[in-house]
Amino acid sequence: MASITPRRQRKKDGTLGRLCWQVRWRDATRKPRSNTFKRKPDAERFKIQLEAQLLRGDWFDPSAGKEAFSDWVDRYLKDATHKRPTTLARDIAVLNKHFIPVLGDMPLNAIRPTDIKKAVRSMQATLMPATVRTNYGVLRAVFNAAVEADLLLASPCRGIKLPPAQRKPKKFLTADEIARLAAAVPPEYRGRHLRRWGARVAMVGGPGAQGAPHRLSPTPTRGGGDRRRGWGPSPAR
Repeated sequence: MASITPRRQRKKDGTLGRLCWQVRWRDATRKPRSNTFKRKPDAERFKIQLEAQLLRGDWFDPSAGKEAFSDWVDRYLKDATHKRPTTLARDIAVLNKHFIPVLGDMPLNAIRPTDIKKAVRSMQATLMPATVRTNYGVLRAVFNAAVEADLLLASPCRGIKLPPAQRKPKKFLTADEIARLAAAVPPEYRGRHLRRWGARVAMVGGPGAQGAPHRLSPTPTRGGGDRRRGWGPSPAR
């Protein structure tokens, strides 16, 4: 699979230099590759590790990730034809504003999770948690695509602690609000389901319960399930 060959490198003046050791092999695409070491033990150690990776099928070309982050982003965006125009415009704006200035000149294989954490902390200082999570998702998709293209062995977007998403509290109508809402519905749109809801409102009303929050469950229909989009049958035309 791999072989070690002794050779002497030529100097600039054409004379032979010191003896070195060259490891030669072919990758998964049958492309010839080589790596040269000054010491034979180093070449033998590399050969053992290389053959194990080739047998497992997880050998990775370390030179593939030398492409600058900004150059890869350009290629990624050009190939993102599956994205909707609005989504693509958002991704371009997010990458140009928050990540290209910080990571643009760095090679892909030089970007570490610590660099991603710094970028996330920078966004947290000025943006809402939901926006930070959305922007991070854009960056993670860029690195996932680099992994799929065999430019990286693993994405640096790992172990990143994001701000928790803030959920808006649910608001339920009070009994008085439901009663006023039911009274405001025109008579031609009122049906038996609305009358049932009005009866339930009456049950939770009264002294001591005035204005108390009340959550009504959907009213079942004859055909099974529940009626979620309307309060009763459509008016006769």
